[in-house]
Amino acid sequence: MSDEASKSLLKFFDDNECWIHPEVEIRTSKLGGTGVFAKKDLDAGDIVLKVPKSACLSPRTCGIANLLDEHDLDNIAGLLVAFLYERSLGDQSPWHEFFESLKPVIADVPEIPKFWSNDEDRALLSGTEVEEIGGLETGEDEEVYQELIVPFFEDNGKLINLECPSFDEFKKLVVVIASRAFEVDQFRELCLVPGACLFNHSDDPDLHFQTDFGVCPVCGDVYCDHDVEEQEHEHSGSCCSGGDHHHAHDDEEDDWSDESVDGDDDEEREEEMEEVESGDEDEEMEDGETEEDEEEGDEHDEDEEEEDSEICDMQLQNDIKAGKEIFNTYGDLPNSMLLARYGFAIWNNSQEVISLWKEAMAYAKKAGRMDRLKMLRKRDPELSEKVFVAYSDGDVNKIEWGPCVNAMLTLLLMTDQEYKKKVCSRRLDKEINKAKKLLLNARLKRYEDGGMTSEEYKKVLPKVEGTKKAAIVIRGTEKKVIETALKTLK
Repeated sequence: MSDEASKSLLKFFDDNECWIHPEVEIRTSKLGGTGVFAKKDLDAGDIVLKVPKSACLSPRTCGIANLLDEHDLDNIAGLLVAFLYERSLGDQSPWHEFFESLKPVIADVPEIPKFWSNDEDRALLSGTEVEEIGGLETGEDEEVYQELIVPFFEDNGKLINLECPSFDEFKKLVVVIASRAFEVDQFRELCLVPGACLFNHSDDPDLHFQTDFGVCPVCGDVYCDHDVEEQEHEHSGSCCSGGDHHHAHDDEEDDWSDESVDGDDDEEREEEMEEVESGDEDEEMEDGETEEDEEEGDEHDEDEEEEDSEICDMQLQNDIKAGKEIFNTYGDLPNSMLLARYGFAIWNNSQEVISLWKEAMAYAKKAGRMDRLKMLRKRDPELSEKVFVAYSDGDVNKIEWGPCVNAMLTLLLMTDQEYKKKVCSRRLDKEINKAKKLLLNARLKRYEDGGMTSEEYKKVLPKVEGTKKAAIVIRGTEKKVIETALKTLK
């Protein structure tokens, strides 16, 4: 980040009560662009960034929130239009300094594969997982642009004094927004969180994004009257319960969720009431505390909780040594998704997953047992997503097979008599391993690269750059998973 961009961001922090740890610094990363580094040793549990939710930009909190709502523009599309509008206001926008800090990022935004202009580099992704997940198809983006973005500006462009972006500008901003957006809570939903986007991605992150997701979806408060209104209208559930909602992109329970708000069931509450009633009701409160004091304490706790609910922060989960870059994560994503969504891939990504569904169908067809595979898929419509090979527990030396691979291969290897009786008393371990090797070797043929190994791809990396380098990383890391899997079967 340039000095000018850094100054703009720090000014935004000062003006909006954001806080960044005094012992971290923003400077150039060896990965390219900027990163956040520790100036001194930091401990796990340390907060390195605090950003009030009021400083976050979302479709619900921008100056044209009502228009976006009328046009059902939310998520990435809504946030993109909110960004365009607020940026057009110049220094009249509350986010002006934040936008100034993003200028270098927008000027140097990485391309995602579906928009690569170099056909030769794009062709290198043929046969890869990027192609498998639809990462080369532009149809959805064109549909969003033509059916959501263009109509919005046709209806409101003159009103808000803003021209519709070109499709090329739209494509660039989609990457900028998607790579920097966080789910903040169920009112604001997807937001740009100033400062949070500075941390680069790693499959072994050092910190995580914390937010109280469980606010009222109507007004954004923790405590409000909308839950009462919901009950009066006989709607199920309370919209303001903090303990029942979790972060949209986090499988772990939200660290700030308050299960005591309404997380206890009726039986637990009854037991608690019985314990209270069985005590001495006439016993005076200790230390001369009055009921009024207790009520004031409860109100103070509520105030503190409400204050916490208005803050997003980044908390370290690892100890960090001085000089080390601090990494966040976009999630446990394989390279195919990282490149398709955010425009980059990393060597030795421990989250790599290789689909073997096409190879499984070809195997079943060749064996004349496609009917068995169809039957299995009819029973489990998600079968195709469960036939894969991947690294196990984030260890690039261990392999994990999809949960249905062994069962599927057993079914395909059964004799007609065994299949008819639905019983297989034979041990099929050797046959299953042999079938797995066939699937893996068939998967290697998709690359059509003359049998290049992952190490050979790795040696090419220093000689290439840009989109070609990203494509080489994709091919090399995918082949490494398959090579590792083949070794485990020997």
